[in-house]
Amino acid sequence: MKSQRLVLGVAVVVLATCAVAFLIADGPSAALWPGLYAIVGSVVLYRLVKHPMAPSRWSKGRIIGSAAMIAPATVAVVAVLVWVVVVVPDWPPRLVALAGIVLVPAIAFWGARTARKEDQAARELEQKGPTD
Repeated sequence: MKSQRLVLGVAVVVLATCAVAFLIADGPSAALWPGLYAIVGSVVLYRLVKHPMAPSRWSKGRIIGSAAMIAPATVAVVAVLVWVVVVVPDWPPRLVALAGIVLVPAIAFWGARTARKEDQAARELEQKGPTD
């Protein structure tokens, strides 16, 4: 799916940028892990581009299991971020927490939309049948 490649590409760029910034600011030891994760993400991105995965159908159990894990986690993260906004007196953490309050549910809904699109694509492929 195109959205997987896009998100992974953005993550690789952010990690590479962090690695360079940490290298400049704090030296090689600070840049080690972001750099390694950027390399691993680049390899995974290359594999996704060269060998795209076929869409898979989502069973009811998979949908229920995903919802049972993602919904409480999203609520917990948003609750902690609201707590940060209320308790922390400094403005920079509050602004980051407010951005997180908006982004965390948005990412959860984006994941649900991506899963639905994957399921629909798999159903369409299933209806067309094998093509040789």
